[in-house]
Amino acid sequence: MATLEEFFAERDGGVSNNTGGGDFNFGSEDSAWYTSMLAAIPSGLFKIAEGITTLGATLLDLGVDKDRAEAVEDFFAKINPFDEAANATAAGKITELIVNLGVPGVPAFNMASGLAKATATAKQSGKYLSTMEKARRIGKGSLATGVSDALFVGDVEGAGTFGDFMGGPTQLDRDSSSPYAEILNRIKFGTEGVGFAGLIGGIGMGASQLKNQTGTGRAITGKMNKFLETISKGIRSRGPQDIDQFLINNARRGDIDADLLEAVTMKNTIEGVTKDVARKYGKVAGNKIAEPKIQNQMMLELNDLLTSGSGKGGRMMPMFDEVAEVAIDPKTGFAFKNGAPDGSLKDISPQLPLPKQVKIPDPVTGKEIMKDVFTGKTNMKVSIEPMDPAKVKALGKKFIKEYKATAPQVRNLFNTVTSGRGKFA
Repeated sequence: MATLEEFFAERDGGVSNNTGGGDFNFGSEDSAWYTSMLAAIPSGLFKIAEGITTLGATLLDLGVDKDRAEAVEDFFAKINPFDEAANATAAGKITELIVNLGVPGVPAFNMASGLAKATATAKQSGKYLSTMEKARRIGKGSLATGVSDALFVGDVEGAGTFGDFMGGPTQLDRDSSSPYAEILNRIKFGTEGVGFAGLIGGIGMGASQLKNQTGTGRAITGKMNKFLETISKGIRSRGPQDIDQFLINNARRGDIDADLLEAVTMKNTIEGVTKDVARKYGKVAGNKIAEPKIQNQMMLELNDLLTSGSGKGGRMMPMFDEVAEVAIDPKTGFAFKNGAPDGSLKDISPQLPLPKQVKIPDPVTGKEIMKDVFTGKTNMKVSIEPMDPAKVKALGKKFIKEYKATAPQVRNLFNTVTSGRGKFA
């Protein structure tokens, strides 16, 4: 078969080693791996047609030895321009075999097992396929895949079997060229295809089971489910924890992390502003006072302001107030809240007080009814009283007049301290 270079040379009237008008060939034995893989895709499709046609010719040869199968193989060798390049590298050979077996094999598995359709149907009805049902369907699909492999494989001896390496009943007969040996080799190849497809399907089912071991709150039953649960404990994010406990711990950890982030932000803001003010003050004072000393003094004064209040020694005090308990919004599953995107009060400004009632659809009739926003019960709300206003005013003046801070700097400091004080509640 002529190479691509020889084909164009001959077409253009140049010198060519193949003067006999050979068939066009995509690439050569020296093709790069990526060229070989690209050629393997269409070559694998040729192999599908070659496989089923060769099998038909072999069946005809059973009665009369006329070498029809060999003639078919020679015919496809001539019309397949990608064969030489596809077989030039290991990557090309593997790709060709995957296309040859996968294109007919995957649809055969899906149609015979009906697994995807059955799973979707069960999910729509709120159910799940049992492990045994999945195994039964995978078995049917594997059998169909094995039959497909036996029918469509283009070159059984070229593809080989595991029996060729390990011995056993699936070892191919390479010594005989009879039609009986050819058909028997295809049966051996298809038999391994059944096992291989079953293995892949079983691994997929196991992975799916591991993924679905999410802890529904029900006791895990069945030896297989318990085995998969034991394995999944070591590879899933929640480990051995129950899913509800995992979610609770995650929410608690999220709250702690949010508070830590806010504390770090407050610290950085206060340190940054006081450092700038201390640097400016040091320059005004002729660098007679060290910046760290001034900054430390300001930090102590801010801390005193942060903890100020009407309690003993001028310290802050908690405040206890009775507040009306808010009912649960059926749309969100949380308490009614003005402006909640998916809530019943989404059109009311968060700045406005909660209304006493809201229109919601009746869960039974679907008609609009009025629902109370408050339950009629009360809860105890704990808050922290405001900072001592006299200390706020005095420290603000001191920062501006003595430390030479700007009004925006003082506002930034006091807003940060106020925000941090609210975290004490």
